[in-house]
Amino acid sequence: MHAPAFSRRAREAIARLGPPTSPRSPLSPLSPREAEVAELVGAGMTNREVAHRLFLSERTVENHVSNILQRLGLPNRAAVAAWVSRQHPA
Repeated sequence: MHAPAFSRRAREAIARLGPPTSPRSPLSPLSPREAEVAELVGAGMTNREVAHRLFLSERTVENHVSNILQRLGLPNRAAVAAWVSRQHPA
């Protein structure tokens, strides 16, 4: 019916959004889920709070935090928080 008009409008809307960005770009060494967990750890949340926010088990969050520490070569959660803050300077 009006496919050409809808196609044009869709292309225009997509163009207004700008170029695609990678969800991993600011926290690139981490998987997307690890990046989410790192952000919440950086905000000062406990494993239990992160688990509740992301609908995960606490044990899964513990595994993600452990992976984050290992991938980034960091000693503890405080270092993760510092690393996250350096990735997103104010």
